[in-house]
Amino acid sequence: MIITNAALQNLRTMVRGEFAAQLAGLAADTLYTRLATVITSNTASSTYGWLGKFPHLREWMGDRVIGDIKESAYAIANKLYEATLGVARAGIEDDNLGIYRPLARGMADEVAAFFNRQISALLASGFTGLCYDGQPFFDAEHPVYPKADGSGEARGVSNVAGSPNAVGSPWYLVALSGVLKAVYPPAAQRSGNRRNQ
Repeated sequence: MIITNAALQNLRTMVRGEFAAQLAGLAADTLYTRLATVITSNTASSTYGWLGKFPHLREWMGDRVIGDIKESAYAIANKLYEATLGVARAGIEDDNLGIYRPLARGMADEVAAFFNRQISALLASGFTGLCYDGQPFFDAEHPVYPKADGSGEARGVSNVAGSPNAVGSPWYLVALSGVLKAVYPPAAQRSGNRRNQ
């Protein structure tokens, strides 16, 4: 049998459809979608200038008071990842494409697992890896400015609770109801202290 463009298009459509359906089904119940705010990007890098503090609400009396949000200019370069699924020529020639449905779904499982591994690695390196303000993600000295535009004298604010000398594995407090999801490590788990992780 000759492999036609139509047969290849059918294969591509089936693989993409199965992959997309499986990934959509996994999206709501994966670690990374529960812990991270997912932002789509179609460029080589994305600069996030909205990470500053939003102005507090006030009673509206007179003219509006426009508060500028400090732009932290946190740029993240997008990386490319791939996994290639090989398709045997005989499978196309014999019109036996159904055997590739589970493989296409398995590729979606791997994508979700990959992002879960990434978010787990970020949490594990949270006390050493730097975030947008140049401090470790979990740190006792994040600079916070009194005004939303980043003006005023900064003071160091901690997003870590408990003793810095605590031993054991950290546990995390997460706030998942807002637009931006927040993760805080309240303290390192002390030896012999039974806390859920």
